[in-house]
Amino acid sequence: MLKLDFTVNCSQTSPSLRLSYESVFRLFEDAATLDAEQIGYDYGKVGMQGLLWVYTRVYVRFYEMPKYLHKASFVTRPGAKKAFIFPRYGRLYDENGKIAADLSSYWCLMDAKSRKAILHPPLESVDHSDGTECPPPGKVEPKEAKEVARHVVTYSDLDLNRHFNNVRYVEMVLSLRPSSFYEKYALNDILISYEAEIHEGDEVILYADDDFTYVRGVVGDRQCFEMNLSFRPL
Repeated sequence: MLKLDFTVNCSQTSPSLRLSYESVFRLFEDAATLDAEQIGYDYGKVGMQGLLWVYTRVYVRFYEMPKYLHKASFVTRPGAKKAFIFPRYGRLYDENGKIAADLSSYWCLMDAKSRKAILHPPLESVDHSDGTECPPPGKVEPKEAKEVARHVVTYSDLDLNRHFNNVRYVEMVLSLRPSSFYEKYALNDILISYEAEIHEGDEVILYADDDFTYVRGVVGDRQCFEMNLSFRPL
């Protein structure tokens, strides 16, 4: 288990003067990486074997985000490996110890050259789960959808693996709504299924239902991701 204590700074803050939803995903990636290093999944054990960690699914349940300049903490822990999938959990606390967000995810190891998942990875999971974590992410529920936007991936969208940054998926989809929407509604939960890599120069075509509770991204003939989202009145 790893715990990150921090103060919500200006780069993490949304127009609501609270920690942004996207920042929760960034905190999770940073904390997950640090925890993996500390429990033995360091570069010498993963990178030197030509392997990369990648998301497959992520689910986040949001409550009330910590305010700007308030203290908060993020805790992450791994669960027991299931076949070739590595569960990992996260939990965000405000300065009063109240849960602000709960997160569960599935990761797998990908061969850096072939870009294919390793079905029999050489690593075993270190199970630090205690049974109180957010349930593992289920499957996205598809809905009828129409094209609503397009996005061409540029250099600034890329992560260290040189594909579309996981957080940029969230930013791209939340930007489909105007800021006035978020003055009345808060994101309640989000489920993301990452299905295919998106690369620099790709044009991502976004499809959504009328309520923007279902979004999928397509590049050419490849479906690259799907999302379910729900919102609640402020």
